[in-house]
Amino acid sequence: MLAPYTQIRTLDIEAHHIAGASSDSRQMTLLAREMVTKYDFSDKVGLASTDFADYGLSHETQQAIEEEVKRMLDEAQTRAQTLLKKHQKDLHMLAT
Repeated sequence: MLAPYTQIRTLDIEAHHIAGASSDSRQMTLLAREMVTKYDFSDKVGLASTDFADYGLSHETQQAIEEEVKRMLDEAQTRAQTLLKKHQKDLHMLAT
């Protein structure tokens, strides 16, 4: 999911060559939020199994969730950039 978005940003590939990067970004955010709120992937937040629409979370908890989601996405972005840069030559060879 992260690769097309990261390819555009990391390898200077034109956006029209990569389909669905915007949709991928949206899906990544939703998945990361579920990992934090439903599947207990965050030691900082713990299990906060409710949606924002339920208005059951305090402002502080909502903020903590958003910070954890951002942290997870930033870490994934860094890992994806590292892998893409490491294999950049191979990726360009495949693209031609």
